[in-house]
Amino acid sequence: MMSAVFFEIMGINFTLPVAECDLNITTKSQYGIVSGCWFLGVILTSHFWGLLSDIYGRRKILTIAPMLCFLTSILSSLSIDYQMLAVFRFFNGVW
Repeated sequence: MMSAVFFEIMGINFTLPVAECDLNITTKSQYGIVSGCWFLGVILTSHFWGLLSDIYGRRKILTIAPMLCFLTSILSSLSIDYQMLAVFRFFNGVW
């Protein structure tokens, strides 16, 4: 599980230089928004996921959350502009 989180964090560092050209990321602020959205999703929802884990059990939550994370990773790879990529990266951090 920890390796999946590590790959999710570090994977954007390899994809953003290529995505700059494809998604028309022209400023450093756009670059920062896309790379920081994942952390914002984690920060805003970590207590919520902990509460759900306490209520429903960690096993249930830890089987659902990686599947949702995988889905949003696939959707973020299909992004057509940087706003769409930032939204999907945010939701990737939420799961």
